[in-house]
Amino acid sequence: MPKHRAGGKCTGSHTTVTDGAVVVVDVAQKSDLITKIVLGPITRASSRSRRLVFKEILAGWQVNVVDNVSIQTIFVYTAQKIEVRQLLFRAWPQS
Repeated sequence: MPKHRAGGKCTGSHTTVTDGAVVVVDVAQKSDLITKIVLGPITRASSRSRRLVFKEILAGWQVNVVDNVSIQTIFVYTAQKIEVRQLLFRAWPQS
């Protein structure tokens, strides 16, 4: 069931967060390494595996959270890219 996140570091017109992305967004909101989080669109997926896909952008990371039925794009802004990537990977539940 989708959740909503708005305010604080979360910006953008989308406030819905998929079940798979809740952990990533909550950890990002609590981290001092991250300055801004932009919740992107949710698209349909037909994947059987859950994973995080990182794409480097100028100001941080584009993180695609792939769940069983959906993909959510999240933009995470930071100056410490390597540390943030490790932080989000550690928080991601391995199943």
